[in-house]
Amino acid sequence: MSQIEKAIKIVQREAGKNRGALNTKNTNDTISVKYINTKKFIPNKAVLKKNRVLSVVQDESVIGSYRFLRTRVLQRMKQNNWKTLGVTSTGKNAGKTLTAVNLAISIAMKKNHTALVVDADLRNPSVHHMFGYEPKAGLRDYLKSGARIEDMFFNPGIDNFVFIPGFKRTQASSELLSTQKMSRLVRELKMRYSSRVVIFDLPPVLAGDDVVAFAPNLDAILLVVEEGGTKSHQLKQSLDLLEGSNFIGAVLNKSKHLQSYEYYY
Repeated sequence: MSQIEKAIKIVQREAGKNRGALNTKNTNDTISVKYINTKKFIPNKAVLKKNRVLSVVQDESVIGSYRFLRTRVLQRMKQNNWKTLGVTSTGKNAGKTLTAVNLAISIAMKKNHTALVVDADLRNPSVHHMFGYEPKAGLRDYLKSGARIEDMFFNPGIDNFVFIPGFKRTQASSELLSTQKMSRLVRELKMRYSSRVVIFDLPPVLAGDDVVAFAPNLDAILLVVEEGGTKSHQLKQSLDLLEGSNFIGAVLNKSKHLQSYEYYY
């Protein structure tokens, strides 16, 4: 049995343990969002294409894979009345940020849903780079310098989708994510809009104690596994660290064995 096959078996076993500033208008069962104070920026399509952002992807197999992931995630979250989801990986370069952003965009494309991505990877914030956007402030500034959260919402021209950038790196990421102010922010984002799914792009589990410290604020966690990159012992260590969290499942990324889908839930 290969390392990745062993890793997937571990993921399946762990998943089995845990089963159990805008206005919105609902017209014909479809959520319509009118942004009032949210900053708007129309990204260059070449940048979106280079970064494989779902809004410009034309490959039906990739679009279909995200729809499948979206359906499975929303089913589980609805069953448990969950609103917040953390996306992480064992190590770097597994594709967690791409997965978080594209999953959110896919959710925003669905009727009766809106999506917000919060770049909580304060060790290496990169969500804004995917859109070619340079914010003046981000989550770190809100937590550390008193910036207003309303000033950080950003809409990249995608209906029903906004994100909060992380912006600048900080070595005190774990301490900031563990503050009462961050916990209050999560509760506010979770409760403000009934149609919204809030996705947090988190640092890798093994990069430090950020995810372990922040996990109690989240309803569920999704783990991105890189074929050929994630080792079985790294996956086991990550799952051990996440014990007690609602582990919703895993995404196998960069698979060489799945020809129809780039991602598989």
